Amino acid sequence: KPTGLIGTDCRKGWFLDIGLGKCYSCQGYNRTLYPVTHARACSRLEPLVKAQAARRGSPGGCPDGSFQHLLSSKCYRCPAGSYRNANTGADPTTFNACTVCGGLGGRPCPVTTLRRSCDENLAEDFSRGICIAVACGKENGKPCTIAERIPSCDTGLVEDFLKNRCVKSETRKRQEIAAKKLAEIASFVADKVGYATGVAQNPNVVQALNSDKPEAAAQSVSTAAVGGTTLPDGAPIRTMTVGATVGAKAIVGGSAGAGAAIDFTGRLPVYAYVTADYDISLGFGVAGGVDVGFWVCQANKIGGDSWGAEFGPKDIADFAKVLKGVEGASLANMVKPGLDVGVTLWFGYDNVFQGFVLTPSVGAGIDFGGVVWATTAVQDDPTVGCDGAPIHAGTQPAPPTGGIKPIFGSGEQFIQDIAYTNGAIHGSIRQSQTRDAVADKALTRVCVVNSTATPKRITHSASGVNHLVADSEGSESCANFPARTRLNFSFVDDGKVVRSDAMNLDAYAGSLVRFEWLSTVGTDQTFVQDIHYQAPVVLGGGTGRLIRHFRVDGGSGNPAITRVCMLNKTLHGKTLEHQVSGVGKLIAAGKDAESCANFAAATRLELRFRDRGSTVRSDAMNLSAYAGDIVRFTWLLD
Repeated sequence: KPTGLIGTDCRKGWFLDIGLGKCYSCQGYNRTLYPVTHARACSRLEPLVKAQAARRGSPGGCPDGSFQHLLSSKCYRCPAGSYRNANTGADPTTFNACTVCGGLGGRPCPVTTLRRSCDENLAEDFSRGICIAVACGKENGKPCTIAERIPSCDTGLVEDFLKNRCVKSETRKRQEIAAKKLAEIASFVADKVGYATGVAQNPNVVQALNSDKPEAAAQSVSTAAVGGTTLPDGAPIRTMTVGATVGAKAIVGGSAGAGAAIDFTGRLPVYAYVTADYDISLGFGVAGGVDVGFWVCQANKIGGDSWGAEFGPKDIADFAKVLKGVEGASLANMVKPGLDVGVTLWFGYDNVFQGFVLTPSVGAGIDFGGVVWATTAVQDDPTVGCDGAPIHAGTQPAPPTGGIKPIFGSGEQFIQDIAYTNGAIHGSIRQSQTRDAVADKALTRVCVVNSTATPKRITHSASGVNHLVADSEGSESCANFPARTRLNFSFVDDGKVVRSDAMNLDAYAGSLVRFEWLSTVGTDQTFVQDIHYQAPVVLGGGTGRLIRHFRVDGGSGNPAITRVCMLNKTLHGKTLEHQVSGVGKLIAAGKDAESCANFAAATRLELRFRDRGSTVRSDAMNLSAYAGDIVRFTWLLD
């Protein structure tokens, strides 16, 4: 603590932080401009260990592991354990060309070496300035702390802070699902490339699509020339789509496509469709481009929400190397000279394969491999299923439970996951509210969905009238209530009331409120808020989604501390900023950036969410309500 008349004096070698009113020392290090609470508040220069490069090879190309000197055009290689300094033009035969770094107990590599700071399975110890071995960040292993390394998990993994372990990201899981499916149908897909290229180069097709005449586009296509329509697993391809990526129809934060859905059997008319991509990832098509799709469902059933994985020629080649044997050979057959095509595989939210789209002439060697979310609008026939068979009342499939659908635009969705326990009984209920989902703003629509395999019951009563019950797997019950209604509800599991609550529906006028029984999750209680926002057009029109997730049953390991983390999973520059009484900020700017800090549980945390320089949401919370917890804010896809 500082001393003196006005409390500003510190002992020799220490300095005063005015904001915090305390004295600090760097203990052999130099003070930087970072706040005293930052991991890099102090630093010191470490002497570089230089090495001489040995000449290898000759002009005209250098072997792997070596580099070419621009002035002499000769090839050189750094000694083992050292790396080329990319920012130096020094003669490689001198001791300035390579730096010894990155090894166990050694100095971390500087940015000039254009590599990670420490070797594989090592991490940078910021306090000591050396590379150390860490037993963290692996799949199903514990996440690394800030002191150990950033990010907390290995590439392709994310932190499951509820279970305190590293798991595969949803994006990675979906890429693997799509890659496996692509390996299974590689020969079938490759067989359609020539046909799709011919369709895409047909001037009559291009002109019809760009003129918004899907029927004319369909008439210009010969389905007889498409070849086989049965997938290797025996599933038939029922529909072909011919579409255009229309730049003029781009939606805020995404892209759009329009085209014709053609029934292979000739029994159904041509259906027009429009697809909106919610993810600003690199797409294959450019304005005016044509793609050709092949779908399992018939022409009037290809609509709905879905996700897709995009593959370019380089992606296919990479997967061919990873997947050995028959699958690898099948993928390798698709990577041939002149094969310039992009492939997107589409799946439902339940990960059931829907079909694939070929986009010729995407540019050879372009690396895509992204996962996109989309919704397709088509004239749907609710009386038949995907295969055209009639659907009878009570036989509809249960709704998928594997995730939250991305909903964008001006509406806001609120999701609360309630985990409960009553003796040996435990489970989870998801309550969601989607604004602007009901056309009549004087009404609120309430739905009850049962997504479990055991009998559970939710009973809703409005002043003792109007009960909604869903007590069997896959059952759903909905009703419209006047917005002025006070809704009382009780949750009953195995005959026991596990939760009771009430809400005034006037706060949800024009909204859909949904209660869904989920699979058993245990006794940990969590709270999830799913916020969808759209900034005014005058502020740039930023659109996106933010998840606020509290763990109520422990997490930080210290009841006097609340740990706050921010994770940026967007594809564009967004900044999530936390302010604490005007002092100290946590900022996560850029894709995959993560920032965490511990706060005293008595802190009042002020929050400001910024997108492209515009504040899209402001909030505040008293951390005393979350003592010992972890609070995470995650920016999701744009």
